[in-house]
Amino acid sequence: MKAVASLARYVDASDSPQAEAALEELRELAVEIESEDSEGSDRDKALVRVLSATAFSRAGEVEEALDTLDTATGDLEACVSF
Repeated sequence: MKAVASLARYVDASDSPQAEAALEELRELAVEIESEDSEGSDRDKALVRVLSATAFSRAGEVEEALDTLDTATGDLEACVSF
């Protein structure tokens, strides 16, 4: 799965240009899964959100991480308690 590979690349790359590229891939995937044309199951979409949010949080982008999770639930409090 693309999200798993992107998160692994991000973690491996630390603070290099490759890390930013991996974050960008995750941003694109997070947007892609929200489109009506997305073919993934709800479980796959949730996994992409969680993996993306994990990378964003590790990068210090906490608001982006929460926004990524909030897209799924529409309830930011549920995301925070998660």
